[in-house]
Amino acid sequence: MAAFLPVELFVQIFSLASVRDIVRCWTLSIHASTVLKKVLSDRIDSLMRPYARDGKTAELRSLLRTVEGMITGSTALKCLLGDVDWRPTDLDIVVPEGRSDVSLSLS
Repeated sequence: MAAFLPVELFVQIFSLASVRDIVRCWTLSIHASTVLKKVLSDRIDSLMRPYARDGKTAELRSLLRTVEGMITGSTALKCLLGDVDWRPTDLDIVVPEGRSDVSLSLS
């Protein structure tokens, strides 16, 4: 499928899809899975950007990975649903017990 579409168009089409549809298409090819991984990464970054220092989501992603944190709530729901008419107003993060020191890093 990707051989017939420019990558930019492929990305734009799947940026509107739900995660469920993206997962269904993930196994089409190695190329498709690479493009779809970028689509999901871009979606997560766009939702995290308002809450990241200077809009740099890499630092926030790294911090979440380090402490095994997870984004939950309306931001996670927006990521799963894809193109819906609302935008989350906060970023809910859950960290394992004993890792509350992370909340200080995010303030």
